[in-house]
Amino acid sequence: MKFHNILDEILGNKTKVRLLRAFFMYPEKGFTESELERIAGIPQASVHRNVKSLLDNGLLDRKRIGKANLFSLNKEHVLYPLLNSNFGLERNVIAELKTMISDAVKNLAEVELVVLFGSIVKGMERSDSDVDIFIVCKGETSKLEDKLKDLTNISQNKFGNPISLMIKHKRELQDLKTRSIFSEIKNGEIIFKREGFEW
Repeated sequence: MKFHNILDEILGNKTKVRLLRAFFMYPEKGFTESELERIAGIPQASVHRNVKSLLDNGLLDRKRIGKANLFSLNKEHVLYPLLNSNFGLERNVIAELKTMISDAVKNLAEVELVVLFGSIVKGMERSDSDVDIFIVCKGETSKLEDKLKDLTNISQNKFGNPISLMIKHKRELQDLKTRSIFSEIKNGEIIFKREGFEW
């Protein structure tokens, strides 16, 4: 292991991050290189090169089982707690986003339904992607939009992503069902639904 700028070495490229993500997702498991290739979606040569680097830096252990090498996390490594914490936080980011949205709408009596949809739900977002939120309400849409202005600021400050609100009165739902965006909304994730509301 290097003792200076070690994170450059360990987190220096996306491939290493993807490999480490697989290891921290299953911290008790040992992986062959071919399993890592499949799980992380990385070409074999790249897996081999980056696993060797992580092994050289002491973050992985190697165990020989028959003809195969099994690689697993070295939980005694000085950076294990830090990396474990970071990958845990990464898994919780989407849950944090959903909680933020839910907290913003759950006490608003006019809100009937809130759906998170678009690139974030599909796992295809870019760093500057909007957080697409569909809301059905039973009051004036403009008044609700005013009430949710803080949500946009909170999202921008917390995640760096702007909110894109699509607010419809429940009377407008029937027309919306004929538009192509409706299927994308239906494939989204319901964050809040008022009891008894049907769509």
